[in-house]
Amino acid sequence: MRKEARTFFKDRRDRPATWWGLVAITALLLGSAQAALITVGPEESIQAAINAAGEGDWIEVQSGTYQENLEVYKPVVLRGNLSTGTGPVIDAKGRHSAVTIYADGVTVEGFVITGSGASADDAGLKITSRDNLVRNNLVGSNANHGILISQAGNNTIRECSVQDNAQQGIMIYQSSDNRLSGNAVMRNLHGIGLFGSTENIIQRNTLSENRADGLYLEKSDKNNITGNQVTNNSIGLSVLSSRGNTIASNNITDNREGMHFVNRNDSESITQKAITERGGVSIKYRPAEGTETKSVNDYEENPFSSNTIYQNYLDNQENVYDDGSNNWYSSALKRGNSYSQFDEPEEGCRDRNRDGVCDSSYNIAGGSLKDLYPLVSREAVLGQYRVKNPDGTQLGMDRNAYLPRSDVLIRFKVPANFTGWMGIFSGARDHVQARTDEALTYRPLPASQSGSLDLKAPSQLGSYDLRLFDQAGLELAYLDFQVMVPSLAAAPLSVSTCEQIAVTYSGAPGMDGDWIGLFRTDSSSPAYRQYLDGNNGSFAFSAPTSGGTYELRMFDGDGNGPLATAGPVEIKPLSGVKIIASPSEASAGQRITVSYWGALPASTIGMYMLTSPDKNMLAMKSTGGNSCGTLTFAIPGPGRYDFRLFENNVYRKHMGASNVVVAG
Repeated sequence: MRKEARTFFKDRRDRPATWWGLVAITALLLGSAQAALITVGPEESIQAAINAAGEGDWIEVQSGTYQENLEVYKPVVLRGNLSTGTGPVIDAKGRHSAVTIYADGVTVEGFVITGSGASADDAGLKITSRDNLVRNNLVGSNANHGILISQAGNNTIRECSVQDNAQQGIMIYQSSDNRLSGNAVMRNLHGIGLFGSTENIIQRNTLSENRADGLYLEKSDKNNITGNQVTNNSIGLSVLSSRGNTIASNNITDNREGMHFVNRNDSESITQKAITERGGVSIKYRPAEGTETKSVNDYEENPFSSNTIYQNYLDNQENVYDDGSNNWYSSALKRGNSYSQFDEPEEGCRDRNRDGVCDSSYNIAGGSLKDLYPLVSREAVLGQYRVKNPDGTQLGMDRNAYLPRSDVLIRFKVPANFTGWMGIFSGARDHVQARTDEALTYRPLPASQSGSLDLKAPSQLGSYDLRLFDQAGLELAYLDFQVMVPSLAAAPLSVSTCEQIAVTYSGAPGMDGDWIGLFRTDSSSPAYRQYLDGNNGSFAFSAPTSGGTYELRMFDGDGNGPLATAGPVEIKPLSGVKIIASPSEASAGQRITVSYWGALPASTIGMYMLTSPDKNMLAMKSTGGNSCGTLTFAIPGPGRYDFRLFENNVYRKHMGASNVVVAG
């Protein structure tokens, strides 16, 4: 149903207000709301259309340049007509903001918004209200902010290109519950900035080539920063005096610095700090007359604590800096972050149990914080044994020892347009130019810069090389490996509980997660597990506290096996009480290992000067309810010491004492 057409006129600054130009209006019913569709063409005024529109009306603007400063005081839909491929341009011509939204419930989409003034509260598009939607706009080349959300809430900015603005691409100032998603924010001074803002969602945006920060938070709490691509900025993400933020699953790469966290606890007012910090950028924003300003001291105590940062991928010149007290991992998920300089075995990150987390923690620069669950790279999990050349050529194997005729999984990376092959040679052969018919086995490389292929290990035991050649037969890279049969031995084959079992092994695959376990012969769960270093070696297990028949089993890093077994080993309970302190001669500060047998559930062991009564212990430790085991003590100084086992630490009924330890 078509409503009656209405007419209105365009304001002219050089004419009286009664002088208007005609604007074409097409009125259509839109659903049950009966909103009008108002069409604005070139040389006509968008502001006049806004003034004439009713609440809920749609204003469609045709392509062209409109030199206006729009003020939206009513809930309308402003839509640029994109049928010609280029949205209409709203150009503020260097004065004030191009678009200011004062009403709640406004939609702005399909425009090019540019040319704002350079004053602190100017922007290409400024929002001071709630429940607005801004999408699919190009907001660029403004002299201050691209988009400014000021003391406003529950607004959505999505799928906008925000670029080449003099200060922030998008600034959220003292605002909450806003959502930014799917935006491309690039080549601004700062990409996205939050100041004094809480509980906003910054999600799935691309922040690149911004001259300072890709994204920063200052005095902004409980925001959610997830799934963003942050690349080629000076600093990827800065967090200053902010807390309770979740920063997760972001890719932060190729920035000079990845993440920078700084704790500032001073008494400058927000407005003064805004003027003096960051070279007078977004935070120069001046609040409106009568707006309350707060001192940092007005914030709750401890203004900077416990942001949670996890599952972010960091590959930058300097990845992280934090002088605060944040959590660089999720305790619930047991997942931290991926650091480009600490995600492979040669960098200190080993993942022997294949859970995707490094076996050791990562120290965060700037203080004493640690990421307890740093993430291992996929490449490191798939292949620990590899060589990298300066030209980018890489050759990798999943292990460095193989069973005869087993599959050899190979990964490679070569320069563009490379043609070549790889083959297996005897390790004794000179590294010279070669032909494919000289290899024990070979395969041509597929037509790709990276990939994988399989070869068969030789049938004879011995030392071999995997060698990579170009089409002319020139060798580019090689890895040596062994063809071996794993073996495993244990001694002695009969021990008492908690006594030592010596283990020797050879022919382990050489994977980072190879391991040997001590199993009950009727069980698939190990009582103890020891990860291996290299193809051959030795170590000792302490016999379990419960007797029985056990055996040793060897597995590779992927859990395949057993590759070898040894045993059975008979473990017998030891009757009586025995305490051994080792070494028996020590120096001040040296640690003494005390092995014990026959302890009760509440037993303790104390360290004493040799002639001291039982009440004058130097140190006391619980046996943890174990009947046998080991404890360690540090010798405090020169003297003669012994170690005494008690039924408990209340009545200290004496059960036995160790040999004497003499400290010089």
